[in-house]
Amino acid sequence: METHMKILFNPQSVAIFGASNEQGKVGTLVMNNIISSKYMGKIIPINPNKKYEDKDIYGYKVYPSLEHVPEQVDLAVIVVPRKFVKATLEQSIKHRIKSAIIIPAGFGEVEDGRIEEKNLVEIAKRGNLKFVGPNCMGLWSANVFLNVNMSFLSPLPGNVSIISQSGSLSVVFCSELRRMGVGVRFIVSSGNEASLSFEDYLEYFIENDKTKVIVGFLEGLRKGDKFIEVCRKNKEKKPIIILKAGSTKAGKTAAFSHTASISGSNDIYDAIFKQYGIINVENINQLLDITRAFIYLNPPEGNKVAVMAGGGGMGVLTADACDRVGLNVNKPSQNLIDKMNKLLPSYWSRSNPIDTVGSQDFMVYAKLLELLLEANEYDIVITNVIEIRTILDQFYPQHEEVKKAKKMMMGIMASMEKSLARKEIKIWKKYQKPVIFMSHAYPNSEIFRIFEKKGALVVKNPDAAAFVLKKMLAYHTYHKFGKK
Repeated sequence: METHMKILFNPQSVAIFGASNEQGKVGTLVMNNIISSKYMGKIIPINPNKKYEDKDIYGYKVYPSLEHVPEQVDLAVIVVPRKFVKATLEQSIKHRIKSAIIIPAGFGEVEDGRIEEKNLVEIAKRGNLKFVGPNCMGLWSANVFLNVNMSFLSPLPGNVSIISQSGSLSVVFCSELRRMGVGVRFIVSSGNEASLSFEDYLEYFIENDKTKVIVGFLEGLRKGDKFIEVCRKNKEKKPIIILKAGSTKAGKTAAFSHTASISGSNDIYDAIFKQYGIINVENINQLLDITRAFIYLNPPEGNKVAVMAGGGGMGVLTADACDRVGLNVNKPSQNLIDKMNKLLPSYWSRSNPIDTVGSQDFMVYAKLLELLLEANEYDIVITNVIEIRTILDQFYPQHEEVKKAKKMMMGIMASMEKSLARKEIKIWKKYQKPVIFMSHAYPNSEIFRIFEKKGALVVKNPDAAAFVLKKMLAYHTYHKFGKK
């Protein structure tokens, strides 16, 4: 198995069966993706169509079959029509290829394709070949910059590895992480998992030293015992984040028709996740937030949270969200209050949350952040991102003088907001405690980009911040004390 996985994610040569340069063909898209990703190995297009005889596709010589290829091929990428998949797999085995990706659909996920899928599995077993799919989108490997995908996917290289039993969601996860500046080591759209399964990829990613966080979209496990065994092997304590689908009757039915996946009992999955420290999430936004948190933040040492808010309402909402998940929004010491008295108006609450409304000092957020981080009274700080421009931009004055004033204010605020953001980032990096920034304009604001580029975690609202902290604390408590 280890050899098959190593070849799959680190091939030195790739044969694309069904390669094409005709617009609208899957073989064309796959070829373009492999070339565009700057794959480090050899690209070998294969197409027996007479029109490609003695021709090339995008500068790469086309071969009618593997028999005409002068060297050994590591990985077979199969994008031929369904009726030719079996023969293509047999050809690959004949030429000692050990790993393949079968992209076409119409196999185990539909009734009339199940026997064909079983035949593929038997053929592969006899030839000691393992394959991804069928009915999958493909994979990405940052190890060799290989993007075998039938979608418009362009990942950033990084340390997150993704296993998805949904091809379209593998694209969503990747594109959203790219937009947020997070890189990916491996992505695999596992399809029907007729040969290689979720558990096999998980095992490989756990053992891969360049993978720091593992993300999974799971409809159902095929090898439950192996999943448990693999989780036990997670000696590096890599975070495993899973979005489990098929939690309702309708969802289970959809999961089976989608990839022939058996969803199983939610109670069983919940028990397994809890037993082995798996981080389960309920939606895509939670998955993206917690993934970034494990990439960007050091683990919190405890559950004491300081909340800074530019208004009483937001402070109360944040305190409520924290309290609901068991975080301690404790009052600051008198010594810390005395220090904050020098920065805030005389009428401030002298409590936690800390309401900065009324302060004439635009940089008060940065000054308070440093006080809170250096005081050692709090393990975590949650604070607002100051984005006055996003609100000011919605003001549409009619008078010319007011229009000029707005333009001038937008320029002034741009400079002040950027200066504050850079100062806050500098302070956070100095102390290395977890700080979560909340932004009502996330993820579309310019200020968000400043935080993002420096690896600071920005979330949309108090509930998102509290959820991230709850999951991080539970994960680190589990691995530190073995609590379940």
